[in-house]
Amino acid sequence: MVKKLEISTGSKIKSLFNRDKDNPLPEKVAGSLEDLIRNFDPEALYSIPQEWIDFDNLSLRTRFKYNDEAISKMADNIARQGQLQAVLLRISENGRLQIVLGWHRSYACRKINRLIKACITTATEKECRAFAVTENVVRNELSPYDTFKDVVDLREKDEYSVKEIEEIMEISDAYVYQILKIKEYPTIIEALEKEVIKSLKAARELAALFNSRGIPEDLQRKAIAALQEDQIKLENMEYFLDQEKRAAGTSPAGGKKKKEGSGPGLAATPGTKPGKDKTGEKVFFQKFLDGKIAFSAKASPEKTDKRELKKILSEGKKFMDAVTKLVNKAGK
Repeated sequence: MVKKLEISTGSKIKSLFNRDKDNPLPEKVAGSLEDLIRNFDPEALYSIPQEWIDFDNLSLRTRFKYNDEAISKMADNIARQGQLQAVLLRISENGRLQIVLGWHRSYACRKINRLIKACITTATEKECRAFAVTENVVRNELSPYDTFKDVVDLREKDEYSVKEIEEIMEISDAYVYQILKIKEYPTIIEALEKEVIKSLKAARELAALFNSRGIPEDLQRKAIAALQEDQIKLENMEYFLDQEKRAAGTSPAGGKKKKEGSGPGLAATPGTKPGKDKTGEKVFFQKFLDGKIAFSAKASPEKTDKRELKKILSEGKKFMDAVTKLVNKAGK
């Protein structure tokens, strides 16, 4: 028995699938394609001959890629069990039926020369693209990159409002706005697609950091490459970017490079002169965490709150200011 499929053809997508097996759609018969187009019932299920469907019309194909092995496997299942879920077909402007949802099922039925169980709609292509997104949301089949791409396409190509996207994708409007900010950074989009960045949360945080720091594209790529090679973690990204900008001769805020080791309260690393510490800040602070460096003759590493400093290091937020305060306090 085919599961019920409810389609709203209005501007708001209310529901796509009703998986109640005890409440199936009524099955109806159309004598011809012309009869179907004139008299179809959007709340009914039809058995559609393959020749009524325009398989060459791919304008609504989003993620479907023809895979003969997968199609053959589904065809075998349909041959044994029947078609368990309807497809959705749209009456297109050329008077034929266009696949909206159920590409694999449609091709599988075609492979074994079987009638295709389908619901019919006259929704616009814009609405049908929203149906396809909602189906993937219902099935939980969207990767972070897919989610990003769907949000951008719905907003820019189909001109849905943020509120409508919120309803279509079942996410908050704030989340929509945050995702839309990512599109300003091709480096992050590329990393999402290649799964270097594995979540939208990480992508949003990275976009916010690049924006607040004014990070140029070459440094963005260097930072993402470091992530990919596990040289750094996202929580240490702010520190990494600060270090790279200092090495390039600018401060994180874009000012002139400061001399290393010349900050207030800092003693030189043992074996070096003040202001000429060649170990670099990262090594310097790691040595401090390991208990190898004291900030003055009076201060001892054992009295320094190492857990607090480690927490600040991992948070990465306002890193340098917070560490400087701790350094000054330890040096008194």
